[in-house]
Amino acid sequence: MMRTWFAIVAKELVDALRDRKTLWLILALPLLNGTVMIGMASFMVQEAESQQQEKQLLLDHREYAPALSNYLERQGFQLQPAPADYRQRISKGELKQAVLAVPRGFDASVAAGEAPQLDIVSDNNNRLSSGNADQLEKLLEGYRREVVSLSLAWHGLPDALQRPFTQEYQELSNPNGSMMGPMISMVLLLTLSSIAMLGVLDSTAGERERGSLFPLMLNPVSGRTLVYGKWFAVLLQCCIVVVLQLVSMKAALAFSPGSVQQMMGFGWLQAWQGLGLLLPLAALLAAMFMALASQANSYKEGQAKCNVPLMLISFMPAAQMLNTTGRDILWQQLVPGLAQSKQLTALLQGRPLDSGLLLESAVITLALAALALEQARRTLTRAA
Repeated sequence: MMRTWFAIVAKELVDALRDRKTLWLILALPLLNGTVMIGMASFMVQEAESQQQEKQLLLDHREYAPALSNYLERQGFQLQPAPADYRQRISKGELKQAVLAVPRGFDASVAAGEAPQLDIVSDNNNRLSSGNADQLEKLLEGYRREVVSLSLAWHGLPDALQRPFTQEYQELSNPNGSMMGPMISMVLLLTLSSIAMLGVLDSTAGERERGSLFPLMLNPVSGRTLVYGKWFAVLLQCCIVVVLQLVSMKAALAFSPGSVQQMMGFGWLQAWQGLGLLLPLAALLAAMFMALASQANSYKEGQAKCNVPLMLISFMPAAQMLNTTGRDILWQQLVPGLAQSKQLTALLQGRPLDSGLLLESAVITLALAALALEQARRTLTRAA
């Protein structure tokens, strides 16, 4: 029986390698996904860093605030006049910097204690201008402290009046963890579910459409052996794709700037642990798609049946945003797909994992995979 099972697995793998479309997807999809994601992150980070290194600020009506301008220049910034149509250009994304709009008589109003208003003009849809707005806000906070300190000194009062206490920021996240854990887990789940669906469709609905499935079932092989052999071949394809995805991401990170490596980096141990976390989900995906595709008479019909589960699984990482409390919710730790997404995100971020919940989610996922495989066996047996 085992020899027959191995023969079925080998036959499915050879068929997958002979199919140029399947081979192209198995090899190219994970390599392109990882490389493109790391490349886009590198481009965005380098663009933001180059803007910060320019040390240039745009002011509208700088002449109304000579004291503020002097403070900004003492911080090492070059001040440039804002264009007349800066609001329209920021909204259109043509201007990559926020603009500080100074009201008339700003310095005189500050000296008179009138608290005039400065406007930081940016657009949240313009990522670079939004980041520059945060920088302007910090600079203005520093200028505010300087003005208050000078006023206190003028009246002979201690500077401690404006700062009755100090604070220190303590970061508890793992410095070796990846800040982009949710994005990485989303890409891995999308790739995994896509390969599982395509592999199953080719070995079930595709073979039925080509007329090669029923002659195969006429051989002296039990339906369970046939289904489990096809399922395991798809599972191997999924494992190969995940490994290629992780390797391509690590290789792309090696040629990325240090800031990108710090933001998205993860160790090889985390990579192999992530593969172990995804194995139960890959088993369930292959079994679930097989149960659906075995009911289809053509490749397109099978694809239509599998599209909805594919979308649900692919967007499981986005469901983590439903947890606004910041605490782990039990049901999210046990739902297949969502559980593996949360576990993978926690692993990449360097947070500890609950071994009990890991075991429970794996058992639930594998139990559902077994039920789906039994359904696929019954469907194919009835069809034969």
